[in-house]
Amino acid sequence: MKKSIFYCGMLFCLLAFQGYSQKKEQYLGNCTAYAVTGNKVVFSCANNSKVMLQLCSGAVVKIWVSADGNFVRNNESFAVIKEDLGWKGVLNVKEETSAYEIFTEQLRIRVNKAPFQLQIFDKYQKLLFRDYAEKGFVYDNGKIRTNKILRNDEQFFGLGEKSGPLNRRGGTYKMWNSDQPCYGVNEDPLYKSIPFFMSSYRYGIFFDNTYKTEFKFGSESTDYYSFEAPAGQMIYYFMFGNDYKQIIQNYIALTGKPIMPPKWALGFSQCRGDYTREDQAREIASEFRKRKIPCDIIYQDIGWTEGLQDFDWRKNNYTNPKAMVKDLSDMGFKMIVSQDPVISQANQKQWKEADALGHLVKDIRTGKSYDMPWPWGGNCGVVDFTKPEVADWWGNYQQKPLNDGVRGFWTDMGEPAWSNEDATDRLNMKHHLGMHNEIHNVYGFTWDKVATEQFYKHNPNKRIF
Repeated sequence: MKKSIFYCGMLFCLLAFQGYSQKKEQYLGNCTAYAVTGNKVVFSCANNSKVMLQLCSGAVVKIWVSADGNFVRNNESFAVIKEDLGWKGVLNVKEETSAYEIFTEQLRIRVNKAPFQLQIFDKYQKLLFRDYAEKGFVYDNGKIRTNKILRNDEQFFGLGEKSGPLNRRGGTYKMWNSDQPCYGVNEDPLYKSIPFFMSSYRYGIFFDNTYKTEFKFGSESTDYYSFEAPAGQMIYYFMFGNDYKQIIQNYIALTGKPIMPPKWALGFSQCRGDYTREDQAREIASEFRKRKIPCDIIYQDIGWTEGLQDFDWRKNNYTNPKAMVKDLSDMGFKMIVSQDPVISQANQKQWKEADALGHLVKDIRTGKSYDMPWPWGGNCGVVDFTKPEVADWWGNYQQKPLNDGVRGFWTDMGEPAWSNEDATDRLNMKHHLGMHNEIHNVYGFTWDKVATEQFYKHNPNKRIF
């Protein structure tokens, strides 16, 4: 009898645990209502969840799925510069028995009610994009995921700096900026994270989430593909195009054009890791001209500076750097110097200044500046480029070599380096705009943004490189 009671108890616990496990994943369920405001429509679903569709243009739709019905995010988009891409119409929702429909000049958007399922067609009624069954949105204790149908002949391209085949189908790709020297042909992730891809079914997706997102293009099933994030919001932009060129044009309109570099930046350049001396730079320049080898740019690596990152020439390595830069300019060379996004503790004067000003990333465990190991220069403080006050402070420092005639910068180690997936201690870093798991993938972006804007501020009518 005792055995029977024990087994019954165990069975009850097992069933209860299974029920709990099944309840962990939250789907949108049925759609019960909608509300229109301007170019946005919000659909209300089960468990207080909501889905917002925003018509940016007739070809670009913003989709925001919120598990709790609150459309709130920690930070505004780091990438999107303009959502108004030309939508001029009136958003009308046509309600049918089993679905809602919205029409633009290029798209037919259909939302099935039970369960909620998003489908997008072109104006000729060809299906472009559809949620996979009821699993178009899955919420699991903060983790978010969307699943889309996968056609037998569908191909995927994009995601920026990735190894592997050009067609991403069948692969899993992770977004986590990683310093990976000598990486293999299929190694992932690498240095940059660009969560944008295009489908051969004439659409592109930009997943506007900066956490460690993953894209699975049929690696789990031949019926669907997915993209997901461990935290943050499910915000993505669907963009239609008759060809890849139009899709990319819509992506550029949304996120901005690349800067126009100076013409000489398209020329030949010479760079090595140990270029850190004046006599060496002069010798290299002379040899290039003597041998009549075309060259427009000579780089100086991080050893050019006296201390990380004070932007002062190393006294023992450079006798008259301003004259050197001028002489090389007279020979037709532009000089680019490296900068790292850290302040070495050995560089006591600048480190104390940055620490006192609160310009360094904090360690959430101590409240003090995070102690970052660095490949050179000893342990460092990581400059917090998400803090607005840092911009002018950094800009004044980086202007020093520019005043000597240097033409631009090689922004190096901005992943930031030594913050790959296995370096989990970095997740204790707290930036002005959030914890490192949110900021990591845009850290280099915020640095480059500061470096670029400060260059323009101090050097009007010049192009940065």
